[in-house]
Amino acid sequence: AAAAAAAAASGATASSVFGIDASAEISAASATCMAGAGVQFAVVRGWLCASGAPDAAAVNSVKNLRAAGVPHVGVYLFPCSKAGCAPAADQVAGLKSHLDTNGITADSVWLDVEASGACQWTDDTAANRAFYEALLDAAKGAFAEVGVYASRSQWTAIFGDASYATSGAGDAQRKLWYPRYDWKASFDDFADATFSQWSDVTKVYAKQYTGSVTLCDHVVDMNYAPAWFDVPPSAAEPPFKLTCSYRVANGECKDADGCAAVATAAGGTPHAL
Repeated sequence: AAAAAAAAASGATASSVFGIDASAEISAASATCMAGAGVQFAVVRGWLCASGAPDAAAVNSVKNLRAAGVPHVGVYLFPCSKAGCAPAADQVAGLKSHLDTNGITADSVWLDVEASGACQWTDDTAANRAFYEALLDAAKGAFAEVGVYASRSQWTAIFGDASYATSGAGDAQRKLWYPRYDWKASFDDFADATFSQWSDVTKVYAKQYTGSVTLCDHVVDMNYAPAWFDVPPSAAEPPFKLTCSYRVANGECKDADGCAAVATAAGGTPHAL
């Protein structure tokens, strides 16, 4: 009953699927711990945006997660998209070659559309659109399952218009994975975050609901999905749950309790909002 109440408070249901994404290499011990904690999908970085080169850590991460029994393991391609980078198609080919050479098959490949730190897009929105379209076309040709990681704010800044959408084969049904760090394992907030072809929640596959927490001695972002391809549901209680109800505004916790969030999975650590 307590687990069900915690799941209900977080927005989780019995058919919820919980996962992680990570940029650093995931060890065999951490992967085994994550699988035991109920992680059903994992997405690891496969391409380095700053250098426009494969991320060597992805190989061992994928192998370790597979060996641990995590049902769905994908990679994300954070492209080098600023002036002077290699063509989009070459970067996709580089990722595929890296995975193939190391005997790695990704269940899904995600195109990371964001500007962060040294990983910036150009100021030319038309050029950005052309690069993205080339990236998407190449990825569709190279991989069976291709999705997009993006937010409304990043999409608008990079492409100049929240309504910008591609029109290639299958793009209307392209999978979306979006970030919103509200510690809520649900899509209840998506009505305020629609953009491009993702006009309703039925086109959303996953939500990154918090970032940079420690799970199984590894720093990860936590993700939620009501269904993840053909992966079976997780237990109703997510790996991370709230110890109080809360609202977040301007990065500040707004209830009297301070709203700590606690990792309930093995190896987790308390994380204060």
